Amino acid sequence: MFIYIDESGSFSYPKEKKHSYACAGALTIPERRHGAVLKSFKTLRRKWGMLGHEVKGRDLDEGQVNQIINLLITNEAKFHACVVDLLHHPPESIAWFKNEQSRRLLANITDKHHPNVVQELKNAGDKMRSLSDQLFLQFCVMTEVVNAQLHDSMIYFALNSPAELGKFRWVVDRKGQEKTTYEDLWLRLLTPFIHGRQFANEFENKIVCVEGGNYEYCKRFFGTIEKWPEHLPEQSPGLREKTNIETTDLKLILKESFTLKDSAEVEGLQLADIVTNSLRRAIVGNLQEHGWKNLGKLLFRWKNRSVRLVRFAAESEDSLKIEDDSVAKVINLLTHKAGIVI
Repeated sequence: MFIYIDESGSFSYPKEKKHSYACAGALTIPERRHGAVLKSFKTLRRKWGMLGHEVKGRDLDEGQVNQIINLLITNEAKFHACVVDLLHHPPESIAWFKNEQSRRLLANITDKHHPNVVQELKNAGDKMRSLSDQLFLQFCVMTEVVNAQLHDSMIYFALNSPAELGKFRWVVDRKGQEKTTYEDLWLRLLTPFIHGRQFANEFENKIVCVEGGNYEYCKRFFGTIEKWPEHLPEQSPGLREKTNIETTDLKLILKESFTLKDSAEVEGLQLADIVTNSLRRAIVGNLQEHGWKNLGKLLFRWKNRSVRLVRFAAESEDSLKIEDDSVAKVINLLTHKAGIVI
């Protein structure tokens, strides 16, 4: 499968104290439908007089956005989105969370770890604290959307199109010709951050295999470890005494094919920009329902929610009550049309 990742909106704390939304989106296109999607996208661009130009979601009207969404639905594409309300992330809250995440990098370090590993983690923590609030929030939301895609895709495709699990082709919109400090840090920490969640208790944050799923095509991603890792906390009594614990090779899933590309050169990233931007435009009221009404059909519904509203704060809240009636209406309509993972 091909997974195209982009973001929309500013991740900066609003100058006026009002709701301000930004989001990250992951558009998954099955490999067997990838060629057909790009061919149809080219046909639409020619029809719109945009052939040879980068298509940005912000430049499309409701009818054009609707055509793109229907094209993706027809070709069995899926979309994951994480949305953050910047109003709930003042500088003091972000400062706390930066320090907390940096602390967690070293929380389980023991004298058994090589000094070079310890120093590398310390350096990563320092770089994380030095990120601007805007880039740090983007770092967190982008990690969340990758984690959500992995959880849902491993279940959905195992039940519906298992061959798609044979390879994950990640393509992320880059911001310049050279890799930025933020991009380098995110790429380095993405795998360990998501790997750590595989040893937690929250089902929806883990990669899981379900009964009836066909995992033959992705069996190379799974294995066992002799015992519970010393650097991870024991989640339940007696866990350290267990042997042959099943694990997932996140490094292979995430790094075998993971590239930063310029959206002007990659049509899949332009499609990801269109759907991610259409979600944000719908939330902030800049896109009428005719444009986004079918977007929910690309989403998965999980515990009565389809779009993940995330919060990074001392209160340890991973979701928010929707305080904006207009936003609540959009989210509810999307969720009503979203499919079920299982």
